Amino acid sequence: MGHGRRPSGDDAGRGGVQIQIEALLDRQRERLEVYYERVLTNLHDLDEDYATGKLDKAEYEHDRALWVERGVQALKALEELDTEHLVAPVMADDATIDEAIDHAIETAVMRGQAT
Repeated sequence: MGHGRRPSGDDAGRGGVQIQIEALLDRQRERLEVYYERVLTNLHDLDEDYATGKLDKAEYEHDRALWVERGVQALKALEELDTEHLVAPVMADDATIDEAIDHAIETAVMRGQAT
């Protein structure tokens, strides 16, 4: 009975680090999902503004294309999120994560427009 190997201090430490990494990934995933929800809301608002005549066609098409691309980039970031593709530094608060998300997505959008 109970002849299994007891975890050493190193094993317990690695487990604690793994839990911290998972919590970090979960937090960044949550912030990316919040960003994506904001994209969907903005697209809905743009569609409503255009339908009610508050935006002209050129402005609507331009703004909508930007928000669609932001959504695409947010989904890509969600798909790629792992320990090697973090969107923010390890010990970041929500505001810092949000800033990093905004920066990464805007950079990707601008790169996409340059091609």
